[in-house]
Amino acid sequence: MSRSDKKNAALRILTVLVLSMAACNSDFTILNAVPRISSIGPVEVKEGYAVIHIAVQDIDGDPVDVELSYEFKDGTSAGVKQVAGGHGTSGLTSSKEAAGKGHIISWDIAGIDSGKELRFRAIPDDRETGIGNPFYSSFFTLKNPLDEINVNFGN
Repeated sequence: MSRSDKKNAALRILTVLVLSMAACNSDFTILNAVPRISSIGPVEVKEGYAVIHIAVQDIDGDPVDVELSYEFKDGTSAGVKQVAGGHGTSGLTSSKEAAGKGHIISWDIAGIDSGKELRFRAIPDDRETGIGNPFYSSFFTLKNPLDEINVNFGN
């Protein structure tokens, strides 16, 4: 057996010992997972406001805050101004399941050009592990609202 083979064998044995000790250690904890947005949509346009459907997943079941904004194709963006009637965006209940826990957010659409294409950007934060990956809906207009569910398969 060559010297490098002996080193590799010793390293493998040491790795197994360390891992088995960590598994038996009562102080060993699994870190909290980041939350994710499972889906956005549909969007239902009402008189002066719109209802946004959103689903939130957190494997640990933590409450999740969602930073929700919209952006136009020209790159300009703004935060979603909420009106009464929705669940809000703070402390939303989550689900451990991939489909997430569904919520509605009531959005004040006054002053928004109903023919201009826009999309949502949602960023989840469970205040434990920090911010999850942003999720973007497909582009739509308020004249032709998002009538489908945009599912997050990647984050």
